[in-house]
Amino acid sequence: VWPEAVPLTSYPPPPAQVSPGAIAATFVGHSTFLLRTPNTVILTDPMFATHAGPFGRLGPRRVRPPALSLDSLPIPDIVLLSHNHYDHLQPSSLRRCAQGAEPHFITPLGLGPFLRRLTLQNVIELDWWEAADLGDGRSVTCVPAQHFSARTPWDKNRTLWCGFVVQVDGVTIFFTGDSGYS
Repeated sequence: VWPEAVPLTSYPPPPAQVSPGAIAATFVGHSTFLLRTPNTVILTDPMFATHAGPFGRLGPRRVRPPALSLDSLPIPDIVLLSHNHYDHLQPSSLRRCAQGAEPHFITPLGLGPFLRRLTLQNVIELDWWEAADLGDGRSVTCVPAQHFSARTPWDKNRTLWCGFVVQVDGVTIFFTGDSGYS
């Protein structure tokens, strides 16, 4: 039986600084991770709404709230968006990531127009195996994932889905996105 709610377990907050050559990975919930290197903050598939559906109020309800509030997180330099499912791409969470900063929003092909309609800047769309040079020795490569995309019953596979390989501050990070069937 799926529980109605699961309480959060208290843990120390994520570190404010990271040593050279190291990475701090903090699991926020579902597919959202806060990744910190010495000079870069990365947020993956930010989803902080109570429901995985339209407007963040419809659709399946979260059983466990995010481990950290979006307001308590450092402003990200890079936001990785693996695909367009509601439990990975939530507009109000994305808009909040852009308040007071201009992070790079890295996304697979086809999601750029959607993100720009949310008034997000610095949107970079990538095809599988395509890389973006973000400067300062930072790069992101879009890699295939075994999954699919859809936000409605009528747009299945109209945009791409992916994972990412990030090279930043002397470390390599592999974020799988959603690994649907395998």
